[in-house]
Amino acid sequence: MLNAFYTELVQCVKPLNIDEVHYSFVDKDIDDSKTYITYYRVSKQPDYELNIFVSTVQVSIFSKSLETAIKVRDHISMHFSNMNKIILDTEICGTTIESEIEEYDYENKLYQAITTIKFLTKEL
Repeated sequence: MLNAFYTELVQCVKPLNIDEVHYSFVDKDIDDSKTYITYYRVSKQPDYELNIFVSTVQVSIFSKSLETAIKVRDHISMHFSNMNKIILDTEICGTTIESEIEEYDYENKLYQAITTIKFLTKEL
């Protein structure tokens, strides 16, 4: 599921000229002139009877500009809202946007816009 999500996320933000997309965290020195996206799976719950999984993924956008972070977050949320499609070996049977927040990351001196997406998936 995470490979499918990454593939779709990269395609989704391609027109926005995002500098880098990372799993879990940015694993190098932060350049505050760049916009970063990080994502990670918060939870995965199987339903063996129906052969489906409910996964929750958190996506964070880090940018020096709050406006840019929110614009990218809203673009991602819109793209993944109510999605039904097959990506790689995963069928996405539905999605919902669980929450959206903004905050300031004092350690890296960047704004952070966060969206949490819940996926209903089936492995093919």
